Amino acid sequence: MNLKDYLEGPSKGTANHGDPGEESDWLDFCGLTLRGTRVQVVDASNAPDERQGCMVTLPPGLYSIQVKATRYGNDVRISQLRVIPSGVTPAAGAQIGKTGTDTAKIGVCDHDVFARAWGHDNEASWEIISPAIEDAETHGIAVLDEKTGAIMPFVSSGFGDGTFPIHELLSHGSRVGFEVTFIKPGTAYPFGAFCLGN
Repeated sequence: MNLKDYLEGPSKGTANHGDPGEESDWLDFCGLTLRGTRVQVVDASNAPDERQGCMVTLPPGLYSIQVKATRYGNDVRISQLRVIPSGVTPAAGAQIGKTGTDTAKIGVCDHDVFARAWGHDNEASWEIISPAIEDAETHGIAVLDEKTGAIMPFVSSGFGDGTFPIHELLSHGSRVGFEVTFIKPGTAYPFGAFCLGN
């Protein structure tokens, strides 16, 4: 199933404080073509600043971006994000870093491609991608330069701002991807009752 279809599925009552939630299987979000060797995992408003977030080294190629979502009644939160090659069933590895956000959105991009397209005019580049980031509720793709592949898929990060661990994903002992955990399975809903329209 893909993320859009899951989010459009029926809600299951009201989200109440302390509810454990129900996590989905992995949901397809989009693809990412890595031309360089560094994926930046960062607050979506900070890319492509090398001092922010985390850089994950991966071989160039076509990757699949997938997420898990946790449904707390009628409130659905993105709980995990992973980047893996299509058709690979990875094993979880060690923590290799962490990333954080104070805008409640985490993005991933081919750092070298995105940085080249970004250039030196921060204001002009931000004007191109900011509408996608600011208008999205749960996820989106900020396109800086479609021709060169300078895109940044992003998701809302769990319950909002925070710092999140990044673990490598392995196949036959080699790193093939990574995953970011925003909400651990079984985490209780931290807010009061959530009703649509409030």
